[in-house]
Amino acid sequence: KKVAMEADHDIDGIMTDSPVAYSSSMLGERVTKLELPCGKVQHFEGPCGAERLVKVELPLEVQHYEGPGGKERLVRVEGPYGHVQHFEGPRGAERVVRSETSSGSTHHFKGQRGKERLVRINSRQGRVAYFEGQRGEERLVKVTMPSGFTMYYAGECREEEMVRVTAANGTTHHFTGGSGEG
Repeated sequence: KKVAMEADHDIDGIMTDSPVAYSSSMLGERVTKLELPCGKVQHFEGPCGAERLVKVELPLEVQHYEGPGGKERLVRVEGPYGHVQHFEGPRGAERVVRSETSSGSTHHFKGQRGKERLVRINSRQGRVAYFEGQRGEERLVKVTMPSGFTMYYAGECREEEMVRVTAANGTTHHFTGGSGEG
């Protein structure tokens, strides 16, 4: 295989003066990489004439795609400092379903694209926090600890108060008048 970098090419009907990497074979040339003036670099795989987008490199993130050419859908975005978001759904309707932080916690989301809401956070230490409510109004309702304790919360978003704690042995403590007041 021979790789050549050229400029002034027609890519899907659009003339570009950006460097394009071609891979030559007996079947013809295929696009493997497209570098745009804005700093975006697109990577392609597949046979000549059926190339598909697999990765886009941007200054602050790397996007990964799956699917046949022309129908590629976003499946993962790697951000700075080890932050990774996972997506599901058809092209144009991809939605965040999971977000992994560099600290080791995993945030789980539900809802349509643009309306994804936080439903659960799993910490690296084994603590699981559960949330209810619409996007931007999610409120903490329960936290389970690896030790077997479960804490329950009531109240509006960012005003939650612990109302009950259940120990692993089934003992339950109720709270009224605010967190920690019993």
